Parts: sequence; structure tokens; C-alpha cells
Amino acid sequence: LERVERIAVEVATEVLGRVQGGVKDFLPSVRFQAFAEWGIKFAVSLKARQFTDNYLLKHEFIKALAKRFKEEGIE
Repeated sequence: LERVERIAVEVATEVLGRVQGGVKDFLPSVRFQAFAEWGIKFAVSLKARQFTDNYLLKHEFIKALAKRFKEEGIE
């Protein structure tokens, strides 16, 4: 779980710096929430400049995190 947390923060930081509307100096955080049938649920905090920027940030974060998890062999 420490590895998942570290990678999620790294990816979130990269996305905040790259995607328009992201607050570049915001420090993302991960909170594990519950055991699920096939894994562990968690939330990652990102900060958008405006509410509408939230949609693109989430979109790009999910794509980048899925790619990174695949590269790292995390299922």
C-alpha cells in the first residue's frame, strides 16, 4: 500500500503541473477508505483552480494513474 500511495501522489503531482487548471503547488494526498471485493478503495485529493477544471484533472489523472499502475505491475 505504501507503494500505491507513493505512485498515486507522484502521478497526481505530475498531472497538477501539466494540466491546465491544476494548482501546481498543491500537495496531493491519498486516503485508503475501505476493503472492496477485489481490492482496496482509496481517494486522491487534487486541487483545481475553478470547479469546472475538476473534470479534466480527474480525467487526466485516471488515465495517467492507470498507465503508471500497468507499468509498475499493480493490479
